Amino acid sequence: MNRAVTLQIDLASSTPAYRQIVDGLRLLLVSGELKPGDTLPTVRGLAMDLGVHFSTVAEAYRTLSGEGWLELRRHHGATVTERRSPAATPEAHAEF
Repeated sequence: MNRAVTLQIDLASSTPAYRQIVDGLRLLLVSGELKPGDTLPTVRGLAMDLGVHFSTVAEAYRTLSGEGWLELRRHHGATVTERRSPAATPEAHAEF
């Protein structure tokens, strides 16, 4: 399902635009506003909405894909994936 994504970025901020996009999308993902199976706007579409270069949005999508939030498929866009919690390591259960 396509979801309308509402993000705002501050181009005058010292935080890079792609990082602001990543943080904004991650907030929507963590809050559950974006759910597994949802498709995000195209890179070019979101770039036009935000007034940034498409490569800025592409970098943000690649970052979130690397974190396991998105599946990127050429000509199919970005889809929110089911993200599992990492398994606890034995070291995490060790008592000191």
